[in-house]
Amino acid sequence: MRSVQRQPARRHRWRRGQAIVEFSLVAPILFTALFGTVNGGLILFGENSCNHAAGVALIILSEEGRTATADTDAVSAIQTGMSNIPSMTIDEIDIYQLDLQNNGSFTQNTQNTNKYYINGTGNTIAWTPAARSTSNASLTNIGLTVKYHYNYTGLAHPVLNLTMTKYFRLEPRD
Repeated sequence: MRSVQRQPARRHRWRRGQAIVEFSLVAPILFTALFGTVNGGLILFGENSCNHAAGVALIILSEEGRTATADTDAVSAIQTGMSNIPSMTIDEIDIYQLDLQNNGSFTQNTQNTNKYYINGTGNTIAWTPAARSTSNASLTNIGLTVKYHYNYTGLAHPVLNLTMTKYFRLEPRD
């Protein structure tokens, strides 16, 4: 009867080297996909946070109506709602009157526009809350614009810089 002899340990060393080479070829693709998935999730989370914060701000604008602090409370709600994302920064929040056109569409009234720059410089308040109509017969249509950017910084320099502008409307229903 013949006995089968095993190969020497050299074969295992060769397989270990092969695994290292294969991992070094696959690892960049794997880590790129992993980090891309995480950053894509952060971007979607930021979009959802912006939508939710703007919805809260529109509720505040509708509930406070002509209260003098309506705009600042709405801006504060947006800042609070989006503050939990470290790589996302709000640049500007605009609150403005929407004018209903004959064809049923809305346009921004540029004379009645309040611009709030988050860095605190250059704010323009042209439309005070006291000038808004809150009577049932002629409620004011309000528009809200949020401008923000997302910066993802890699190991040494910015890798991804997205600037986004979102528009929201508050339209009274009959």
